[in-house]
Amino acid sequence: MGAAATSRLTAQTPDPANQKPPIFTSAVDVARMDVRVTDRSGKAIADLRPDEVQIIEGGVARPVVLLQRIAEAGRTYAESAQRTIAAEVSTNQGAPRGQLYILLFDQEHITAGAEQRVRLSAERFIKERVQPQDRVAVYGLPTPGPSLAFTNNGRAAIDQLQHVRGGLTRLQTGVLSEMTVNEAYEIMRGNDAVLQRFLSMSDFGTTSRASAVADAANSNRNPESLDVQRRNLKMEAQTIVMRADGDSRRFLQLTADLMKTLRTIDGRKTIVLFSEGFHADNVATELRNVAAAAADVYGVIYAFDLNARMDASGAEPSGNDTAKEIQSRVESIGGLAAETSGALVPDAQSHLDQALGALAPSSDYYIVGFESSANALADRSSYQHVEVKVTRPGAVVTTRSGYTAGANTRIDAALPSLRRLTIDSALAAPFGHQGLKVEYTTYQSHGGAGAERMVLSLEAELPVSVSPAAAKADVVFLVRDARTGRVAGSGSDEMALPTTVAPGRTTGIGTWRVQFMLPPGDYLMRAIVREPGGLIGSADRQFNVRQLTGPEVAASDLILGRPTPQLPVRATAYTAEPLPAAVRVYGRSAAQIEKLSTRLDLIAIGASTAVAGVNGVATDTRDIDGQPLRDVMFELPLTNVPAGDYIARVEIRAAGELVAELRRQVNVVVGSSPAPVAEPRPAPPAPSAAADSIVAGVLIADAATSPNPAVRQAADGVNQLKAARYAEAATTLKAAFAASGEKSASMSFLLGWAERGRGNLVDAVSAFRVAATLDPTMIPAHLALADTYLELKQPALAIQAVEAGLARQPNSVELKQLLETIKK
Repeated sequence: MGAAATSRLTAQTPDPANQKPPIFTSAVDVARMDVRVTDRSGKAIADLRPDEVQIIEGGVARPVVLLQRIAEAGRTYAESAQRTIAAEVSTNQGAPRGQLYILLFDQEHITAGAEQRVRLSAERFIKERVQPQDRVAVYGLPTPGPSLAFTNNGRAAIDQLQHVRGGLTRLQTGVLSEMTVNEAYEIMRGNDAVLQRFLSMSDFGTTSRASAVADAANSNRNPESLDVQRRNLKMEAQTIVMRADGDSRRFLQLTADLMKTLRTIDGRKTIVLFSEGFHADNVATELRNVAAAAADVYGVIYAFDLNARMDASGAEPSGNDTAKEIQSRVESIGGLAAETSGALVPDAQSHLDQALGALAPSSDYYIVGFESSANALADRSSYQHVEVKVTRPGAVVTTRSGYTAGANTRIDAALPSLRRLTIDSALAAPFGHQGLKVEYTTYQSHGGAGAERMVLSLEAELPVSVSPAAAKADVVFLVRDARTGRVAGSGSDEMALPTTVAPGRTTGIGTWRVQFMLPPGDYLMRAIVREPGGLIGSADRQFNVRQLTGPEVAASDLILGRPTPQLPVRATAYTAEPLPAAVRVYGRSAAQIEKLSTRLDLIAIGASTAVAGVNGVATDTRDIDGQPLRDVMFELPLTNVPAGDYIARVEIRAAGELVAELRRQVNVVVGSSPAPVAEPRPAPPAPSAAADSIVAGVLIADAATSPNPAVRQAADGVNQLKAARYAEAATTLKAAFAASGEKSASMSFLLGWAERGRGNLVDAVSAFRVAATLDPTMIPAHLALADTYLELKQPALAIQAVEAGLARQPNSVELKQLLETIKK
């Protein structure tokens, strides 16, 4: 494709079917390009596959390892938000994102005074065409001039337009004559006719601009004098050209630097360049640098040619052929537009409003990731030209002409400050990032002390790990109060890269889960995943936290499927197995939830009637932390349910009154669930790690204010445990427990770890059992007791310990997972 931005392609010969498809692994250095693919009618192709895309560089195909569709076409901003941000599952696929406009004024190459009309048209464009969801930035280069980063504040953008200035002077005064910049370039190009004008007198005498040279030439008719004058004129032309080249280089360098600052802002950027252009004879390297910087940030340049189309001929011949000069000037900005798959708008001065109004940036395109070539990696700032082909018959490809490898993110990944900077930028970005597919959902259950317990369950498409020691992906979430904007919760962690490729993908699926507390209210969340190579995916979520401790009967969120460490983001059920489901019902008093009736119905999406249903079975009422509750279990047969997408709807009635209606989407698949992959059970943590647990942290915090000396003594025992001085810790904690008066489950739990650390497993069992008896809600105590039984080679007792814990905490994912692991 070379420099061409658009190619109409016939069907290409596909690769052999038995050729192994490329895989995106953690060892691959990925380059990315934004590519638009349509059919011959101009309709976007929405189902392109990675094996249908070819990247040809230097005649060699580069392996395509990533294909992400960025789609909004056909939906309003509100519709996109409803399907992604406000949906049950938040995703960055098809997430709402406005346009990103950059109004860039080439102030060195706009004639003084001509900027007034451009400024007014730009103001009308911001007022009439920029939507509330869009962002606009305004820059004038070189400075001084407007300088405003992306904002949705139209008034601020319009105010910046007042600082636009024009600085182009076409006529230059030299030592020998006045010469236009275009004449100087023509002389340096070897145009003798232009040079001769400065050495000849017209029929009416010498011209005002050439008089000094012409008079000198005519008063000294000898050839030697003429040669001297010719050399002097060429030197003067060279000086003017060097000055003009300097202005052009400065603008191009500043433009490239500006674009580099936009790397952390995801999405295609429509760069509206206002300029009369400049001569490109000596700035080819700088033009490539701008094209490379634009490729790095998905910048598409629309070059608005501001040259005035008027007859420049006058009473004296100037050698300044207007059409020829304009053609020479716009070649540079037109080339930038072509290299970035944008467009040149010729004679924009005559129809500025119409040209700006006709801007229609594509919001439907693909991000194609492929392995960078050796040449690109050797010089990461160099611009590598490629050809993009699609094997599907009739496909039309629109893309830029090349790419750069960009910064060495694998080296940067080792620098926490740089990793943190990119993540912070992603948190502050106007829209989510779509370099990696990210999906997540939340589950709510009762917390306590004015806050509810939330579980965030997340999945992300990630490169496949090449070794157990491969770097992990960064994951960060931030929750803000929707009303005040204040940060209500946040966290950061690492998630392991997947070890296998997902079906039909070049990537794997990584999973992550976190638990946190939030008071009731409305919230906005952003979750970010950054793979070790630097690609980022992020998705936004809008959700409500309900109060579960009020005077009315309330219910936790519905959980579908068998218990696993990772609560499902999108639940899957199988026709050969019943669909398990569970929900917890809370009341102010036991009497409120005594007469419960519950029903689970399966409804096809878009339908109103259920295809299957079952009543729930409620457990006996229990009291946890003063809160009466009952767990309701469902087992819905799916034998006669067709495959497809459904809504699982649970209705909960107390004494005949509807008190809660819960919904969650589920995909029904024909057959049975795949057999779980047997994984070796991880080694138990070192006993000293218990000193860093939440249980120990609470005890240490209490010791700072407690008047009870036994609590302070127990804190000393925790410090001994942390130092792996297990015998001392056991003695100290045992004495503290005996002296505490009111028996402490926390002390007994930590005592169990101290005993385990010094090898007294029987005494450890006793301590863990006491802790679980004193506080049946302490899941770590049940887990530690079962683990210790396993170490004693007593699996039956371990199962009993887990089942006893589940009797008190039936929704504990950790206990359910351990039980399944033991029974394998």
